[in-house]
Amino acid sequence: DDSQFDCALLRWSVAGRFLKDESYVCEAFFHEPVEVLMGGGHPLASAKSLRAEDLREYKLLLDAKNTVAARQMPFRLKMQDLQDSFSSISSNNYDVLAEILRQNDTVILGSPSVADYYGLTHVPLEPVSYNAALLVCRAEKKKSPELKSFRQFIAARYSEY
Repeated sequence: DDSQFDCALLRWSVAGRFLKDESYVCEAFFHEPVEVLMGGGHPLASAKSLRAEDLREYKLLLDAKNTVAARQMPFRLKMQDLQDSFSSISSNNYDVLAEILRQNDTVILGSPSVADYYGLTHVPLEPVSYNAALLVCRAEKKKSPELKSFRQFIAARYSEY
C-alpha cells in the first residue's frame, strides 16, 4: 500500500512505477555497474572484462533468490543461449558468499563497492548493466526536516560500506 510510507530507498526495478507518479519525487541514490566478483586467486581475476560465456566453467553464486540480480540472470543467460551452462547456490548472507568466493573457483554478480568492502576482485561484465537505487518520497514531504534527516541517515549508512 503506497500510502504507508513517506520516503523509501528502493531498487530501480521496484521504484520505477513511482517515476511517472507526480505525487512522488524520485532521486538516484546510487548507480553502480554489475560486475563479476571473485576471490583474488580465481583464474579469471586478471581479465580486463568478461562475458557470460566466459563464466561457463564456474559455479555461479546467486544472492538471495528474490534479488534483482537473481531474477535477471536466467533471462540474461537465455539471451546468450547459456541457460543450462551454470549451476548455482543461493544465500542472503554476504559474509558466507564472500568466504565461498575466496576459497573456490566460484563467481557472483555484484557491484564494485561490495567487492571492495569484502576484499574481493571484480571484473567488468560485458555488456554493461547497472544496479541502482532510488530515494522515493512523497512530493509534499520533499522539504520536510524528517526527510532531510532520513537522507543524511541513509547516506551515512551507505558510506560505511
